Amino acid sequence: MVFMLGDPGLEFDGGVFVTPNRKEGSFDRHVLAQGDAVFLLSHKWHNVEPVMRGTRRVMIVELWEGVEKECDHRCTHRGSTCTYAEYWHCDKGCGFTSNQHDLCVAHEAHCDGMQISGVNNFSYGTGKT
Repeated sequence: MVFMLGDPGLEFDGGVFVTPNRKEGSFDRHVLAQGDAVFLLSHKWHNVEPVMRGTRRVMIVELWEGVEKECDHRCTHRGSTCTYAEYWHCDKGCGFTSNQHDLCVAHEAHCDGMQISGVNNFSYGTGKT
């Protein structure tokens, strides 16, 4: 929950709460007045536009169930050990895959697009280990 403590327009300008609108390919702006609250799943993507003047004061309350996570991503794994792994795939169609972005970028700089046998062609993805 995000609870607006400050008075927008009086105490600050900007700082509008935004969420992605995947159907439209844009962002929805949620303009809050003092005392308004937004309830959301905090692991879903959200953001705040830059504050152009003053100080934006909000109170944020998060309620969690289960084991505390120490992951640096939006983990949905319910166990105590995160099994998330992120993979990058060569965009040239050869099938190269790496869990290190820098290696994929270096590979693509020299890739001729030849298919590596037995490997599927993907552009980008995430997966579980």
